[in-house]
Amino acid sequence: MESSDSQRLQTIANELLNLLTEQNLTSTGSYRPDNSVKLHMTLLNSKYRQEKRNCDASFHGFSPNTRTSFSITGILKIARNFYFTENQSFHQICLCDRLSFDSSTQFYKCCCKLEFTTDGIHCSHMNKM
Repeated sequence: MESSDSQRLQTIANELLNLLTEQNLTSTGSYRPDNSVKLHMTLLNSKYRQEKRNCDASFHGFSPNTRTSFSITGILKIARNFYFTENQSFHQICLCDRLSFDSSTQFYKCCCKLEFTTDGIHCSHMNKM
């Protein structure tokens, strides 16, 4: 049985998909038979994992850019009672182009900003650089 928090998160994700579709920011077609967003989470992305030194990596028979899987069981045990968003409010969501970089934020470039107000959700497209 899903919790009320899970149901609320699913509703938010589905409504965001609807808004993005209305703004022509999604590809056409249904992703899932029930038209709901599949909720998932990436804990650690091995693409950005770095070895201590390049010579260590090549010594073990793989290049630093090779993606290798690894267990995060230890991290999950340590952080099992950590809450990322307890008692937090979100007033905006930035949708980012993960293939770009913004040197001012040291993160991906924001291409669309969703702002939550008492009037609803407002979408603003960011200038492409």
